Amino acid sequence: MVNLIAGERIVPELVQDAFTPDAVAREAISMLTDRDRAARIRAGLAIVRARLGGPGASRRAAEAIAIESRAVGSRKSASEHVKVIAERYLQRVCAQLAADD
Repeated sequence: MVNLIAGERIVPELVQDAFTPDAVAREAISMLTDRDRAARIRAGLAIVRARLGGPGASRRAAEAIAIESRAVGSRKSASEHVKVIAERYLQRVCAQLAADD
């Protein structure tokens, strides 16, 4: 999610088969020992933090989800409901990120 919000690769995304003890250890050691890399990661994360806004990001996300939830209504199953809400929220976030660039 960090890389998506940043619009660039800030940190490696170790998912599914790529998430192994060796891979995690390798990345952690690199981040802890390579000062330039650590500085680039911190700078990238600062961009992400700025794009997410100040304190209260969780509250704003919850409010946006509640608004979308009311808009979707109870016509759908729970899983369909969650999918629609997530899609709408991600569309809104992506549109805001695009507007910020």
